[in-house]
Amino acid sequence: MKHAAVTAVIAAAEARVADCRRDTRAGLRRTRSAIHAILTRPSTLMVAAGVAGLAGFVMARAWRAPAAPAAAPTGIRATAAGAALAWVVRQGVVFWPQILKAVACVRRGATPSAPG
Repeated sequence: MKHAAVTAVIAAAEARVADCRRDTRAGLRRTRSAIHAILTRPSTLMVAAGVAGLAGFVMARAWRAPAAPAAAPTGIRATAAGAALAWVVRQGVVFWPQILKAVACVRRGATPSAPG
């Protein structure tokens, strides 16, 4: 009799773990969908493009070669700049078709449609 009770407890714990996994996946799917909806709006894309341009301008001015040659940036500054640049490039590559579609719609005077 004790064996059956232990088996039932184990089965109940496994069911709770399965429910948690399913809920976590559903939550991540909803979060990804919400972020995608926010990032694909034309206003957000224009803001992201402006911030990327401004960041590139600031980085280019900050890293301009001084009169005396200095060592390349190291440590956290180089790592953060590289990570930021990689993220901006990836977002640009991923959303480039949508940006072009939105710009074309605005030029035609139409309202860009929401993504699928």
